[in-house]
Amino acid sequence: MYAMCYRDMHKDHCHGLPGLCDAMKPTNGTELLKYLRKVDFEGLSGDRFHFDQNGDGPARYNIIHFKQMPNGKHQWIRVGEYIEGELRLNMSGK
Repeated sequence: MYAMCYRDMHKDHCHGLPGLCDAMKPTNGTELLKYLRKVDFEGLSGDRFHFDQNGDGPARYNIIHFKQMPNGKHQWIRVGEYIEGELRLNMSGK
């Protein structure tokens, strides 16, 4: 991810010169943040990664329930997920 934004920043500021050019020394954090917020790629899980208008990464949560099983023991059961504003629940208990 960082390589992509650095590559794009280098292309815009160094115009094909090899290595880190004077225009990027020292790297301006505010300028780098502009490039970071443009990052968009597919992760190992197949999900798209990008930053929203607030600069936040995608919200992804598993919804789990601590359930007592028939044998009297308790177990964590995944009952759904929340992905970028969409809640998906599996109410079957399986």
